[in-house]
Amino acid sequence: MCFFFCFIGMKMSVDGVLRGAGDMQMFTIANLVNLGLRVSLAMALAPASASPSSGTSSPWAGWPISCFLAGNIGEESGRERKWIRRSDE
Repeated sequence: MCFFFCFIGMKMSVDGVLRGAGDMQMFTIANLVNLGLRVSLAMALAPASASPSSGTSSPWAGWPISCFLAGNIGEESGRERKWIRRSDE
């Protein structure tokens, strides 16, 4: 699990860039995707955690996956450079 903290850190960095650039719409979309995926994956993986061999780690696997995908959404939004055009206006 600790390997995936780099994805969580990447998502938090991208969130800060989006907020600083004033792109609150994409920041909100990325965070709603993150929350939706995290809850959906936790619910989907919960039956797998019923076995004694996996413990409770299965639902936690959804957290880094959702952070990775939401971070990529935000990063792609930043590459569009809408925030640069907005600052020129």
